[in-house]
Amino acid sequence: MVDLEVVETENVLGSRRLYYRVSRAGLDFLGVSAEGSEPKGVRIGQLEHDKTVVDIAVDFAVKHPDFEVIGEAQIRRLDGVLLEAGEEPEFALKRISGGRLVNVFPDVVAVSPAGHRFFLEFEHTVKDKRRLKSLMRAYMTSPKVSAVKYYGVSSVMPRLQAAVNELSGEMPLFGGKPKIQVEEVQVKNEGLLS
Repeated sequence: MVDLEVVETENVLGSRRLYYRVSRAGLDFLGVSAEGSEPKGVRIGQLEHDKTVVDIAVDFAVKHPDFEVIGEAQIRRLDGVLLEAGEEPEFALKRISGGRLVNVFPDVVAVSPAGHRFFLEFEHTVKDKRRLKSLMRAYMTSPKVSAVKYYGVSSVMPRLQAAVNELSGEMPLFGGKPKIQVEEVQVKNEGLLS
């Protein structure tokens, strides 16, 4: 596949293991929109984020085996097909960014047997409070979203909690609890990325 140029490889931090990613030509071959950008290569922060999101998704799936747990890559594939057909995405939300509406794809969605959708987000870097509140408002007002759990490392918890507190007056409830909740997580840094 490398010879066909549909996959690219990169050696990260002198590791003996190569990291593979789909190239622009590979995305075109698959009929997947690259959202107007070239592949940017491997970013350590993104790998650490994704590793933690997988841990959160697996933990959720183990605790709730009757839920369907869907990751961001699958969400982007499913919604990408709908968006390209001019239809409304099933999971992505709209929020205003730079004066225009953009699609926001969640890290994980867990769908209960009753069809309730729980959106799970992991924050490992501090976001601008205005942007964070805009994202939270999109979640709060969307009929697609039953509830949201933001997981964050200790350094982002004050900002996450402040945003939730500022929105508490307009926060809807789900199951008697605020629609958006936050929880601190400890990230285990082991292996090559440590």
